[in-house]
Amino acid sequence: MRLHHNLETPPRAELALECLEGRVYMDASGLIHTVASLSTPRSRISAVAAGGQAVFAGGIDPAAGVDPAVDVYDSSTDQWSTTALPHPAIGGDNVSAGSKLVFLYGAGLEVYDTNAGTWADVQLPEPREGPVAAIDGKVYVFGPTTTGTPTAATFDVYDTQTGQLSKGEVGAADDPKQVVTLGRSLVLIGAAFGDDTTSVTLYDTRTGGIARTHVPHLRSFQVAGVGTSLVFAGGYSTDSHVEGPSSVVDIYNTVTGGWSYARLSQPRLVGAIATVGSAVVFAGGNTGVADEPISGVADVFDTVSGRWTAAHLSHPVSFGYFRVVTLGTKAVFGGGDQGSEPLASVVDVYDARTGKWSTAPLAAPRDSIAATAAGTKALFAGGHGDGAGSGSAVDLYTDTAPAPALSGFVGSGKNKVSVQLGNSGDAELPGSYILSLYATRALNVGRGAVRIGKIRVEHPLRPGESIRLIIPVNTPTTLPAGTYHLLASTGTAGNHLAFASHRKAVTVTPSALRKLTPRNLLVHAGTSAPSTLFATALIRDDTRDVLGVRGADYPDQP
Repeated sequence: MRLHHNLETPPRAELALECLEGRVYMDASGLIHTVASLSTPRSRISAVAAGGQAVFAGGIDPAAGVDPAVDVYDSSTDQWSTTALPHPAIGGDNVSAGSKLVFLYGAGLEVYDTNAGTWADVQLPEPREGPVAAIDGKVYVFGPTTTGTPTAATFDVYDTQTGQLSKGEVGAADDPKQVVTLGRSLVLIGAAFGDDTTSVTLYDTRTGGIARTHVPHLRSFQVAGVGTSLVFAGGYSTDSHVEGPSSVVDIYNTVTGGWSYARLSQPRLVGAIATVGSAVVFAGGNTGVADEPISGVADVFDTVSGRWTAAHLSHPVSFGYFRVVTLGTKAVFGGGDQGSEPLASVVDVYDARTGKWSTAPLAAPRDSIAATAAGTKALFAGGHGDGAGSGSAVDLYTDTAPAPALSGFVGSGKNKVSVQLGNSGDAELPGSYILSLYATRALNVGRGAVRIGKIRVEHPLRPGESIRLIIPVNTPTTLPAGTYHLLASTGTAGNHLAFASHRKAVTVTPSALRKLTPRNLLVHAGTSAPSTLFATALIRDDTRDVLGVRGADYPDQP
């Protein structure tokens, strides 16, 4: 497999860097762009990564039909290799679990060990259609059987470390059609995307605990999980009273069990969603409006500050086969259909660290692209296009400024606070660093913030890792009486964890506060006060320091 550079048209306004085999281009996005090729041209490929390896499996070869080919890229060596799917598939469900990649093919699971380069076939008790999800090295397989028999109450669990299969139960009314992971919980969406969807089941993989709720506004939607919040955005409603595209964003707080609301800047069926640290990006989609059926809008929701901002992609992109890859603090959007317009020759890049958008070149304009990230590289492979070789092209984008992207939540206890800190970036947070806890009236570590605890961490936090830390709390006696947000920070710009919630509203009076048990309070990287039911508070009165909450006005429904 050969590496190619500067395929066809060079991007505009780039800085050209010489390399031994040709040219590499770095543009304003901060990404170096190179191009390689798959072993066979194909579309509808399954893409997944683990252990620094990106795997592009199966798909449709325009000449040969269903293709078993598997292309493996090792980001540490910059080398490609090939293997084959034991059971050829087309864009099926797949997940990564530790160093293993798992592909669902109906009757079972194909498990690829990225360390050994070998395949294992795991037969399920009964064939399932999916979806699948993975947490802590275990793969959860949901959905009806391939013959259509409902299995809503059960799911299969495959432990990639022991090789054992087991069965679990959720007792759901419907087979889940979407599964989102949130911490160590699975969120099961009970109806197919494109249908009006309401049922949501949360399954705690540690305790087996189950919680159920319904999305308040009936419609189809896209969903993302960040911190301890679930964000259900946009969609299309077939309700006779509000039929059409929706701008509604329903936000579910898994700590309080409460709902809050916001709106997208444009009603639409969102094309793609990305989470970058504590930010969620809603890009493109379909508006259902005759004179502008496809959207080029991107809405960004900062879950720490609660702010919404809107921008425009370089081109409008339809829902379906529009792909996004998170790379450090960046989200890279590529592929997708533009309706009657020519396919795009660029990808759009959002950097959460700077809040800026830019573009990078795409070697061959195409849709139905497969995309994933390995190490410091985002890869977009295969797809449909008009140009020769578009189905075998692989665009590689190397992050020139890898950075940690921190997220997590905070839980309070007696005279101490625990912080769960995770790194979803493409660089480690080096040790040693200080994790500080602040009491602040504003939602930032700025003027007026008072540090009430800190801890030095000697070990680095590598990409994909998480750590739980205990911070002793010592509130200064000079802190004036009032209500404060709790904010944990590593001191790195943008790497702040936000505030807390309580399971029920409490009137803030000295007598009521003294009845609270501090360990019943949880802090999360969720939404801010305008879009959550309860704001977290560290409340100081004249007699004692109390971790408590204050009630927030319930926002009007949109």
